[in-house]
Amino acid sequence: MVGLAYESYTYTNQENNYHLTETSVSDDGSVIIAIGGSSVVASDEVVVFGLDSSSPVWTFDDNGDNSIFDVDLSGDGTTAVACGRGVWLLDIENEAVLWAFDDDYRVWDTCDISEDGSVLVAGNRQSSVASWDRSSSEIVRYWTFADGGFVDIVDMTEDGKKAIASNGYSYGLINLNQDGFVWEKQTDVEVYTAGLNQTAKKGYVVLDDGQTGTDVHFLRGL
Repeated sequence: MVGLAYESYTYTNQENNYHLTETSVSDDGSVIIAIGGSSVVASDEVVVFGLDSSSPVWTFDDNGDNSIFDVDLSGDGTTAVACGRGVWLLDIENEAVLWAFDDDYRVWDTCDISEDGSVLVAGNRQSSVASWDRSSSEIVRYWTFADGGFVDIVDMTEDGKKAIASNGYSYGLINLNQDGFVWEKQTDVEVYTAGLNQTAKKGYVVLDDGQTGTDVHFLRGL
């Protein structure tokens, strides 16, 4: 059983051992999205909520395969991307799947979508980041870290032009319109999180060696 509290109501799923994780909210707060299922690591459905009812507005499922790991909602609340054992672009307004990128050998752990839902990115366990546009499930560009590892961090600017990504011990800046990283940096300690501001002129990386503490690196002049 799980509860999701948002101002005027609480949503409670009646199934035993059900979890909601990885939530995302539209800019105006009118649309809430989450992934749910019996596992806290992977989920089997995307659940969409509005403000006027405690029942989901729409639910997209992957046939109970527990294969959805992350979800992100566009700022305008019209479109979402979900990823896991594939990548799905979801039309929230019309409650439909726009396209599905089925993948038999790559697992996609993290994803992000632009403000208007026109550009999306996802990171996989083969140390790579891929980009798509709204029109097709065909990958537009692909970037791969030199030192391997799972890409579990991708943060894209709202305009869908740049992103920062990390595979745990490297991080790099991506121009979505160019092949190859703008720059790539390796570290001796784990990258905990990373992000960019809206213009990609500034960013941050949080590092943690698990012993001496956490370091925050501010990135300027990107």
